[in-house]
Amino acid sequence: MRRVDQRVLVAWLCVAAWISMIWVSSNEEFSFQTTSGVLVPFLRWLSPELSWQAIQNIHDVIRKAAHLAEYAVLAGLAFRAFRVSLDIRLGHVGVLTLAVVLAIAGLDELRQSWLPARTGSVTDVLIDLTGGAIGVVTLIGFHRWLGIRRPGTGV
Repeated sequence: MRRVDQRVLVAWLCVAAWISMIWVSSNEEFSFQTTSGVLVPFLRWLSPELSWQAIQNIHDVIRKAAHLAEYAVLAGLAFRAFRVSLDIRLGHVGVLTLAVVLAIAGLDELRQSWLPARTGSVTDVLIDLTGGAIGVVTLIGFHRWLGIRRPGTGV
């Protein structure tokens, strides 16, 4: 296998591995009820005076931040995979990347809507897409700052 082919294969395997991680983390083992079993005692230990409502709000913020982060990582991995696979402009790479993020987020939330301990949410898809957009904007900005225009050329 040629070196370029290996780079492309590895890039897409990383995307597939991260999608698998997203899929696993959206199982019932990571439902709100389950993660509260870990986060609530920790927050009670950290700050015993917190009200139950404050704990639930913090728990919700942590869960939504996880959505942002995991989809920003997905965007980074997909962006790289498209960059090493296709000789196209950065803007087009960004659009393709966001399409992948949207597709995975939508399928993941649809899947969660069928699980008894989970709920599918359009809001979560929008949060996921926002995380992906943060990743894409950051990467495009980074590429432009470095003056990298086309994959593998350094220009």
